Amino acid sequence: MLRALPASQDRVVRRFQDLGTDPESAYDAQGLHELYKNYCSAGGCLDCQIGQHLLGD
Repeated sequence: MLRALPASQDRVVRRFQDLGTDPESAYDAQGLHELYKNYCSAGGCLDCQIGQHLLGD
């Protein structure tokens, strides 16, 4: 069902879109929210491949 719904356009999804992601569905957007919750807001940049790439490691 989540794959049939469009991706939300909230703050978290827009941040990832600014980094070049293109969520196609609510399922993708939910995944971005999980990444944000588990890595970005928890200060886990070095444990995240996206964070490592952005930091140049």
